[in-house]
Amino acid sequence: MLKKVFFSLILSSMLFFSMSGRVYGQTAYPVEAPPSLDSGEVIYDYAMKLNDAGDRQAAEQYLSQIISRFPGDAYREAAEFKLLYLTILDSIDSGDYATAISRMGQIPHECSVRFGIPWHLCDLAARFEAKGRLDEAAAALQLVLDKHPQSDLVCRARLKMHYSIALSCINAGKYDLAMQQTQIIASECRDNLDTPWHVADIVYRFENNDRFGEAQKTYELMLGDQKTFASYSGIAARGKKRSEAIQQIQARGADSIAVSVCLEQIKQGFGDDANGAYAAFFVGEKMYLQAQKIADTEQKSRLLDAAETMFYYCGGKITDKTAVAENSYMLGLTCNTMGNYYKAAQAFADSYRADPNFKYADYCVFMTGYSYERLLDKGGISKTEATQLIMPVYIKLLAEYPTSIHVGHTQKWLQDNK
Repeated sequence: MLKKVFFSLILSSMLFFSMSGRVYGQTAYPVEAPPSLDSGEVIYDYAMKLNDAGDRQAAEQYLSQIISRFPGDAYREAAEFKLLYLTILDSIDSGDYATAISRMGQIPHECSVRFGIPWHLCDLAARFEAKGRLDEAAAALQLVLDKHPQSDLVCRARLKMHYSIALSCINAGKYDLAMQQTQIIASECRDNLDTPWHVADIVYRFENNDRFGEAQKTYELMLGDQKTFASYSGIAARGKKRSEAIQQIQARGADSIAVSVCLEQIKQGFGDDANGAYAAFFVGEKMYLQAQKIADTEQKSRLLDAAETMFYYCGGKITDKTAVAENSYMLGLTCNTMGNYYKAAQAFADSYRADPNFKYADYCVFMTGYSYERLLDKGGISKTEATQLIMPVYIKLLAEYPTSIHVGHTQKWLQDNK
């Protein structure tokens, strides 16, 4: 009977234990009630079916019935644990994380053999992580390590705990601590098959925060353990070269010599082809994004010049239509920020032509016309020339993207320039 309770607990939760990010418990289906609810076992089975069907509230009500009506029943203890677990889920779903942690502290760890508590803790950690509550996720995983050191889930819990702490540190700007956690993962979790992915994700987050020094160190960790990171060795080698190139540009203030040297390194390291172009695009995108954060006009200008150089290098080397559209789009943004409105208009038009289904295609069509408007404002073209260039672009926008957020400006311009 207790074995049945254990498997019931595990199976009833498997619908929810997922790293896919979907909303839990939303595949409700009708559950037929048993002819009588006269024992803890019958009520428990019915409660679990309701829970699996997505009716957690009803499941909690029936579990409470077991506790109140059958104090000596073999299923009472299972009902108490499952009810506690479900109320923790309620707290997580409602955003009451303090209560969730408090209730998590009430879990009876001595019952772990029967109720699969380490597994449930890992499930709670996954739910906290899905909500972006990384510290709470780490706390749930720490309980697995502290209370259940013999569990088969210890290795995974250790990996996920250090991963959660690393991400939390990155989010808080504590990059040294995040690097320490990454090193722990690389040394203590090397036997876990999921370790390479988690380390690669940390690198991605370092790069997204412009922490290329930490990214380079992490790539070096990966390259130093070819056995663990065999499937990521190529990615690590290319990432290390990219990080080195960006750091070199940053160290020299993005001057023209540094940009030229960086481009040559890209050609030598990746090839003077599409592979090199993708690396150059990555560098250019980072330079553009850094420029948006800088107030110093001279430094901002150098970063934008560096980005423009990288995007122009990509032109003609990338053949995938979406990649071409994205490169031209980034070039358009860069030129627009620099005040080079004619170049910006050309780049945005190239983006649309490359892939009309690109996610920013409507914006590119709009910015083609709007860049000519800005060029007119600066006196770069005549009113007649501007009208001839803008009108067909805005007519195209209304015809092909009638739901675009830029329709209002477009309609007003066309009305004013009949």
